[in-house]
Order: sequence, then C-alpha cells, then structure tokens
Amino acid sequence: MKKFAILLFVIFLMTGCVGSSESNTTNSTENQSTALTSEIESGGVNLTQASIIAQEFVKENFASDCDFEDIDIRGEAIETTPGRFKVLQKFTSKKFGSEQEYVYKIFIHYYGGEWEDKNSWDYGQLTIENASTGEQYVYNGSMKQRDSMPIDAGTKNIAGIDFKETHKKSVIIYSTPEQLPYEKLKLVAQELKGSEQTIMFYVDSEIETGEEYASVIGNNFFYHPLNKIDSLK
Repeated sequence: MKKFAILLFVIFLMTGCVGSSESNTTNSTENQSTALTSEIESGGVNLTQASIIAQEFVKENFASDCDFEDIDIRGEAIETTPGRFKVLQKFTSKKFGSEQEYVYKIFIHYYGGEWEDKNSWDYGQLTIENASTGEQYVYNGSMKQRDSMPIDAGTKNIAGIDFKETHKKSVIIYSTPEQLPYEKLKLVAQELKGSEQTIMFYVDSEIETGEEYASVIGNNFFYHPLNKIDSLK
C-alpha cells in the first residue's frame, strides 16, 4: 500500500526536506535538522545515534548498498520507555537492479554500553517501503523478548542500604534478602522520587516468581503490606 509512504513523505515535505531548493536554503535546513535531532535525547542517547544504529539494521536485513540521506532523519523518543526511539529515514538501494528510493521506520532501543556497538541496541519492528510502488518489507528484531528478560545491573547503595539492582523492561527493581520495614523503605523512596521509570522493591528470592511489596511511581510511594500510599515531597 502507498498510504505508508505518502504519510512519511508528507512529514518530510512539511519539514522542508523534500524537493529541490537553492543551496543556501538546503544548508539552512540541514543545519536546523541536525540541531533538532541532536536535541531529542532519551536514556543517555539521542535520535541521531539511534538512526546510525538503525541504518546498520537496515543494511543487515535489506541490502548492504543502502545509501542514506544522513541529514534527513525524523523520529521521536518514546516517552514511556527511556532509551527507545521511533526513527524514520529515506534511502536508496539497487537491491532489485535499478536504483530505487525507500523509506524505513523502526522502533529501536538502547540497552546500555557503548552506543556505537550494535549489540547495545535491539529493535522491535523494521518496516521498509518502496516510495514508488508502496511495496513493504517487514522484519522483526528481538526487542520484545529482550525486554522481558531481567538484566543484572549490579548493586546500589540508597539511604545507607545496599540493593541488588535489576532492569526489566521499563522497570527498575531493587531487592534485598529480606523485606524492609515501611519507615526504612520510605527514606529510600524519598531519594528515588520523580524518576521517569517505575521502581519496584522485591525480596531477592521473589524477583522471578513473586510480586513487588513496594514501589515508587513518580512522586508516590506504595507500600503494599500496610496498604499505604504516600505522596513524596
């Protein structure tokens, strides 16, 4: 279907990056585009970095000769998940003989480590569409599977208490060998308030099979054993 390509090119047209223009206008647009993409940051990386890795996934799945319009990057950070982006970009390829223009759309996530290392990233769905025919090619990464796997992030001392830190999807888990009492854990919660991510507290042995006994969501502290909800100030 051509609808996907038409919508994407409307985006490019609205931002002044499609069609011919005088060199001074082009330079101005390119400089503006670069500034805009560099400002979109999430989880310690930005949209430009995400697009560089996205290009590698496109080459890996579609064709090694892909030629990208590097300055013409569109996308956004996914607010609910730090380090995750939606990236859209045009490119050309001779995969099927003559050179043709395509647009890709990808959901890509940064999991930590050196951002230049492709293994520090993964993607969910990659959709590539021929700009002329509307033919689509869809590839699926392992982002969803990776999201569901807990990642050991070492230990962290908060309010004088040592916690085991685990990352799972968009949640940070702090655990200890035994359940902490309400008053002690509230001091910890005070230091964690305002986090973009949901924070949950577990007993070590129950991370895989049990449920959290407390959590911090924004500026609210939930302590389930006492059915308490406190607003953190």
